[in-house]
Amino acid sequence: MKNKADPRRVSQAKLDRLRANLQSVREYFEGCKTRFASQPGAWWLGAAERSLANAQTGLDAGDLDGGWGAVHDAERFLVFSMSDDELILRTLALKEETAAKLRGWRARATANLLATAAWAVRGNSTQKPGLSPDQRALLEQVVVQSMAVMHGHSDNIYHQLHQAGGQLRWLVWICTGLILLVLALSAWFAPVDSDFGLLWVLPVAIAGALGGTVSAMYQLRRAGEERIPESLLQNLITSGRPLVGAASALFIYAVIQSKLISLIDASNVTLAVAVVLGFVAGFSEKFVLGAVAKVAGEGTSEPRPVGPMVVGEKAAGNRPGGGGDAGGPASRQAATATARTPTAKKKTA
Repeated sequence: MKNKADPRRVSQAKLDRLRANLQSVREYFEGCKTRFASQPGAWWLGAAERSLANAQTGLDAGDLDGGWGAVHDAERFLVFSMSDDELILRTLALKEETAAKLRGWRARATANLLATAAWAVRGNSTQKPGLSPDQRALLEQVVVQSMAVMHGHSDNIYHQLHQAGGQLRWLVWICTGLILLVLALSAWFAPVDSDFGLLWVLPVAIAGALGGTVSAMYQLRRAGEERIPESLLQNLITSGRPLVGAASALFIYAVIQSKLISLIDASNVTLAVAVVLGFVAGFSEKFVLGAVAKVAGEGTSEPRPVGPMVVGEKAAGNRPGGGGDAGGPASRQAATATARTPTAKKKTA
């Protein structure tokens, strides 16, 4: 029987992770079969074996959701194979895991479940005799139900990640097409040496893409500190950062030329300054969002001056024949002093 084609074209890394986890659970199951060889009537043996078979079927078909769900089913069935000590230790570990990972109703539900079994754990934490039948049955159900809540949380997260990945792929293609369209329109309709000619627009877009790439590289340094779902989501976003950087750079360049906000004097923009601004736009999300808020009228002040804006001020102050920097620090201090003068109290003679 041939494997089903995966409509999402699951990456090999995700399949390898599922395969490794499945192999680990299968090895544990084989050990349980050997341990309980004298008890062929254990009901969970057949249930765990069928779940592992379903997981293998999902893996072969590239069905990550089905494969992981079956693996989780097998893990819960194997709880009934644990010894008393293993069951107590699993309860303690599960308490810490759920407290760290879960939020909302799931956190409250698992906390209540584990609280009902706290007396069994406390009563046997310092003494060697095993659990009573009632204590063991209670701990088994608590662990199984808590794991079910954990697995449901995990399945929901990865399902959302799969959906986000599909949407992101569409957005990447759309963004790519729009950027190419902008470059094509610039080449066809704008004079080469004009402000929106290809000799200006193309370097700005490339600088923005480079800024987005460098920013993504900096963020990858913290990948080892993040949880797996957050890391996977970050990987999805990273793949589109160069395109986002190029689009942001083109937007900032258009804002400067339109003079909608006083980001920098358009008459002082050289190709080098435009490239620097494009890189900053691709690198800094806050810089772009500040400009967007100001253009939309949502900001109460100008975007915070950053490197490229300082470059523009220096350029204005170094113009031949210019009597100093009209927008420099000295003029800003004078303007501040002038603005405060009407509200100051007059001194009496």
